[in-house]
Amino acid sequence: MRSRASADEKGSAELNTITGEGSVPLLLNYFPLKAEVPRNQRINAQFRSNNLSAQVLEFALPFFASAEGQVPTTLRIEGRTPSPDIYLTSSLRNTKIRVAPTEVAYTLNGEVVITPRQLELRGLQLRDSLNGTGTLSGLLKLKNLQPGELSIDARVNRLLLYNKKDNKDETSFGTITGSSNGMRLRGSLEAPVLEGELRVNSASFSLYRSGSNESAKYIGAEKFITFVPRYPQPVTAGEDKKVVQPKDAKFYYSLIDILQIRDFKLSGNEPMRYTMIFDRMRGEQLETTVNNLSLVVNKHNRNYRLFGSVNIVEGKYRFSNSNFDLEDGGRISWNSTEIRDGAITNLYGSKFVSALYQPTAERDNVKLQLAITGTINEPRVAMGYYLNEQSQPYAASTMLGTQSAQVDPNAELNVISMLLSKQWYIRPGSNGTSSNGGGIAASSVGISAGTGLLSAQVSNAIRNLAGLESFNLNVGSGRDGALTGLDLYFALNVPGTGGKVRFIGTGSSTDLSQSSLFGEYGTSQKLEYRVTPKISAEAYRSYGQNSSELISTNLQKPTETWGVSVSYKERFHTWDQFWNRLTGKSKPKPPQK
Repeated sequence: MRSRASADEKGSAELNTITGEGSVPLLLNYFPLKAEVPRNQRINAQFRSNNLSAQVLEFALPFFASAEGQVPTTLRIEGRTPSPDIYLTSSLRNTKIRVAPTEVAYTLNGEVVITPRQLELRGLQLRDSLNGTGTLSGLLKLKNLQPGELSIDARVNRLLLYNKKDNKDETSFGTITGSSNGMRLRGSLEAPVLEGELRVNSASFSLYRSGSNESAKYIGAEKFITFVPRYPQPVTAGEDKKVVQPKDAKFYYSLIDILQIRDFKLSGNEPMRYTMIFDRMRGEQLETTVNNLSLVVNKHNRNYRLFGSVNIVEGKYRFSNSNFDLEDGGRISWNSTEIRDGAITNLYGSKFVSALYQPTAERDNVKLQLAITGTINEPRVAMGYYLNEQSQPYAASTMLGTQSAQVDPNAELNVISMLLSKQWYIRPGSNGTSSNGGGIAASSVGISAGTGLLSAQVSNAIRNLAGLESFNLNVGSGRDGALTGLDLYFALNVPGTGGKVRFIGTGSSTDLSQSSLFGEYGTSQKLEYRVTPKISAEAYRSYGQNSSELISTNLQKPTETWGVSVSYKERFHTWDQFWNRLTGKSKPKPPQK
């Protein structure tokens, strides 16, 4: 007999040919027509297919996402009815499969043998696309064709074990290659237990912080608040198509979910890349190179417990258009905790800037310093700086991480000011005079600053400023998620003026990846005096460095512009309405003809 292959296979005209022979006892009744197999009668039949489609593996093993190739198979039935013995032998010859939970594709060679008592894997050879290899052998006990105890041993040599792409849904992604002289799978199919050890040869693994796909977090929401969809989708005006809401990330029942892990030893001496993404929309993330991995992993149901540590040797913390270089000596450790609860210790990031002190037009060499502690999912950061090659940093308290520090109560605001505009907020030793002409007082603010380290720190640093009227920090990103620039705006009412005097400041920086040199920035300050609610006088100053396609060099002298102006503010919808409000009477209309 013949059965046509599924239409999804390459070459839909290919056939699965099955041949058979043997004897099967039947009792036939013609009136009415009825056929049945009598009891306690001998049965002997054999079926064979040399080109059976490998897609049959997708039905037999649900954790296979796809299977390609041919599986020559022989099925033999013998014994007595109604429970004859069934024997099946399948040969895998360069059969290609893809495992759904890990998204890794393998080429298989070997034999699968089924007897009435067990399913046996006989020297099953695996090979990945990078020429990594592995061997599986073992058996699954059967009783009345129902699965029982499982016992499978595996050995791998630089085999690709994990190869997931970024699905933008807060699930981990990356690649992991490993070797092992002994991994064992025991127990039942409902809850198999993994034991043994694995040495990681290479890895590039990325993990989302919980909530990292939210586009913004707000502090002081009772004053300013904006709601942003989790997955924004633009809608064209007049579009008739219904907008399909994206589905939330779901939990899919698979081998990874039911797998239990018991004292599994994970090690690695080679440098590996590990990335923690704090805010995907704004590109805020911690990129590290780690080594000396030593972990013991346990898993019950879907709960992981890790014990051990890994050293951080280098990396970058990316925020806005700035990169902080991570210093060697950091460490992430787990004490029977989930992977996102790993404790961060001795992790420091630094960035060098040339900061302008406006009253004297002098520049200082400043090394901005971050001290990162807390956990992977809930990190804490302290900000400080080294001034002109001094050996002791400045910080808001006497300690910056584990280092003793000189106290600068404005340390965090100074770091933020130098990060965004390369200027001092209040330079140490300047008798409390800020570089913009006076200290900024503050009380409450709503800030769209992302969910990561510095963005959360920025909001904490300014949330208590008194007189702050509005504050906006916007970090742009393109369709591919790459940063496209930063824009800062704030306005505050000067205390003691009854709201008549207002100070407005702005700052901007372009995307570094689009600039040949990273010296392009701009700031402006404006002092506004409200004569009446509609009339105001302003004095303003702009300062910065620009570039063009023809010339771009950080050797150019920054441009500075001063000016004064008088403004009249009026809201109107037609010119006739504007004329009426300005003069108190309507503008004369031309005579109709």
